[in-house]
Amino acid sequence: MSEPAAAAAAPAAPAPAPAPAPAAPEIDPDAIAPYLDEGLNFRDKWYEDVKDADFDSLRADAAKYKSIPDIIRSAKEHQAAFTKLQQDKGIRVPGEGATDEETAAYRAAVGVPVTADLYDLALPEQMPEGVDFQKADIEWLGEFAHDRGIPNSAVNDLIGEWALRESQQLAGYQAESAEQEQALKDKWGNNWERNNQDVMGAIQLGEGNLENPHFSDPGVRSVIKNLLDKGGFSEDQIVSGQTMGGGLSPGSQAKDIRTNPDNELHGPYWNEDNKYTSAQQEAAISAAQNLDKQQDRLGR
Repeated sequence: MSEPAAAAAAPAAPAPAPAPAPAAPEIDPDAIAPYLDEGLNFRDKWYEDVKDADFDSLRADAAKYKSIPDIIRSAKEHQAAFTKLQQDKGIRVPGEGATDEETAAYRAAVGVPVTADLYDLALPEQMPEGVDFQKADIEWLGEFAHDRGIPNSAVNDLIGEWALRESQQLAGYQAESAEQEQALKDKWGNNWERNNQDVMGAIQLGEGNLENPHFSDPGVRSVIKNLLDKGGFSEDQIVSGQTMGGGLSPGSQAKDIRTNPDNELHGPYWNEDNKYTSAQQEAAISAAQNLDKQQDRLGR
C-alpha cells in the first residue's frame, strides 16, 4: 500500500485589516449658520464669536479655515494621507498586545526619533512679536514628546503655535494695560504727573525696585496711590512709633491689610478667588511687608 499523500499545506492566515481611517467630522448646519457670511464662506474672525469652552483649544486652528469646503477638504486630505501611510508602508497603529517591533516600526514611520536627544527642535524662523524664546526654553520638549510618541514635525508645529499664542496673550495684556492706563489718566486728570512722582517715591521708600515691570501696571500704581492717601508710606508723616499720618502705626496697617476684609488691599493680598492680577497681589503683599519693615525701624 502506498504511503498516503502529504496533507496540503494550510493556507496562510490573512493579514490583519488595517485600522480604519478617522471619520470626517459631522457638520450641523443650524449650529454653524450664525458664523456664515455669504454661501458657505465664514464671516471674518468668525471663530472669535464661538462661545464654547471646548472650542478654546481649537480657536487658533479654526482661524485657518475660511469656508465649510475648507474644513471638508482638510478632513479628506488627512483621511487620504492616513490611508496612504498604511498602504505604502504596511504600518498598522499598534493596539493592545502589540509587540515592541510593531510599536517601533509605527513610531519610525510617523517620525518619532529613536531617542529623545535625536529630536531636531526648531524655533520659528520668524519669532512672533514680543516673544523671545531661546533654545533652552524648548529643550525639555524632546523627552516629553518621545515618552508620548509625538513625531518631530508635530513638536516643531507645537513650538510655533506656542510662540504665536504667547504673542497673542502679550498683545491682549498690553491692550488691557493701555485701557487701564487711560482710565487712570482720566481719574487723576491734572494730577497725573504729580501722582506718578508720589508713587515712584513711595516705591523707593519701600525699597522697591523701580525696574520691576509690575510697578508700571496701572492697577498697582492706583493701589499704591490709594495707600499713600491713607498715610501709608511717607516718612514725614510718621509722628511716633505708634502712629503714622495721625492714624494706625505701620505694623497695625500691615495687620489691617491681612485681617480686615474692608481694607482695599485685603482682597488683592489673599486673592482667594483669583479675581486680581498677580501684579496686584504682589503689590499688596509688598505693601504689607514694607509696612512691617517700617515698624521694625521704629521699634515694635
